[in-house]
Amino acid sequence: MSARQKLNNAHVNGVLIAAAVVGAVTGSWAVFLITAIIGVAMALHSGGIRLRSGRDRRS
Repeated sequence: MSARQKLNNAHVNGVLIAAAVVGAVTGSWAVFLITAIIGVAMALHSGGIRLRSGRDRRS
């Protein structure tokens, strides 16, 4: 497993843990799901989760 994959897994796990806490506090699966989706989308947008390596990106 490459370093990029390990970092992506760490980000996704962090998002899922945070979403689980929010979902448990509210007692709602819907809130968990919405929080997880928003968290992953934010991590993708900020570059925390990288779908392609830096070498594959075109400027």
